[in-house]
Amino acid sequence: MNQTMKHFIMKLKSHIILLPLSVLVLACSGNKNTAVKEDLILTISGESNSSSGCSRKCIRISSINVQKDDCYDEDERVFTKDCESDLGEDPFFSELLQTKATYWEAIENETDENSSEDAGLPFIVTLTNKGETTSYVLLRINKYPTKAYADFMKRVAKLFDKWKDCKSE
Repeated sequence: MNQTMKHFIMKLKSHIILLPLSVLVLACSGNKNTAVKEDLILTISGESNSSSGCSRKCIRISSINVQKDDCYDEDERVFTKDCESDLGEDPFFSELLQTKATYWEAIENETDENSSEDAGLPFIVTLTNKGETTSYVLLRINKYPTKAYADFMKRVAKLFDKWKDCKSE
């Protein structure tokens, strides 16, 4: 074998060894800093009727998880994640996340226009979809304009009225 051929075979062997090593390094480093993007985030803050202490609670729902804040600061809009759980913990969380902006807007408009009842402290719903944020103020009343809105809002209220404090770790 001539010198050129030996040199070529030596280089080929070194590349054959480096190729799997390079693939392994790239595969490991690719997973290290991969963050899952949250295109859709729903935040609902409201008063907990059964709470002793801080009554303003907040639930943040995304495709990643559900986070709860036991003492949400509405004025500063500061969300402190006190605990988190899987989206599947309660099927209603998935339903809320899939609720279209038009539905939140319809409840807000119908309630504002057709309710003469005294309202309690409202639910503030903030929907962030692909970086665009819209907020809705949903009055907490006893009688909604339609049965569908009443049933839906009772389920939202139940999340706050039956608030389960986060388990201390």
